[in-house]
Amino acid sequence: MSTDIHERWIVGLDLSARSHGALVFSAWMRRAESPAERPSLVGVHVLESWAAHYLPVGREEYVRSVRSVAERHMAEVGGAFDDVEVVEAARAEDGLAGAALRGDAVVIGRSAARESHALVRLGRVARRVLRQLPAPVFVVPPDLSASALSGPIVLAVDLGESSAAAIETAVR
Repeated sequence: MSTDIHERWIVGLDLSARSHGALVFSAWMRRAESPAERPSLVGVHVLESWAAHYLPVGREEYVRSVRSVAERHMAEVGGAFDDVEVVEAARAEDGLAGAALRGDAVVIGRSAARESHALVRLGRVARRVLRQLPAPVFVVPPDLSASALSGPIVLAVDLGESSAAAIETAVR
C-alpha cells in the first residue's frame, strides 16, 4: 500500500465489541513493512445529536473518556491512533461520511461475527455508510483476529469506473 493512495484512514468507533475487528484490521495496517506504507489512523466516534443531551458528564469529559477508551482498545490489539475525534451529527452515518471527506479510506465494524448465521450481517450504520461513501470502505467482522488477516478479502463492485480503483485497493 502506498501513501499516495491511502494516507489517512478513518476508523469508525462505537466503543463496543463491534469495533474490535476494525481495530485489529487497522493495527495490522499500521504494522506494514515499510513506514512509507503505513496509513495515518484517525479514530472517529460519532455522538448522535439526540444523545448529546443525555450525557452523564460534560461534553469535554465525555470526549476525554472516548479518547482514552479508544486509545486503550487500540493498544490492546497492538496499534495506535494518530488522533481520535468525537464528532456530533444527526446520525452516526452522517458523522462518518463527513469524517470520510477528510480521509482516503474508512474502516468500520459490522454487527455479525465471522461464524454467525445471522441473516443480517451489516448493521444499520454500515449499510448506510456503504451506500453513500465514494471512498474505499473496509467492513470488518467484530471477531476478526490478527491470524485471520491472510484472507479472504471480498470486493463488491458495480463494474463502473470506480471499480478499477476498488480492485487496485483490494489487491494492495
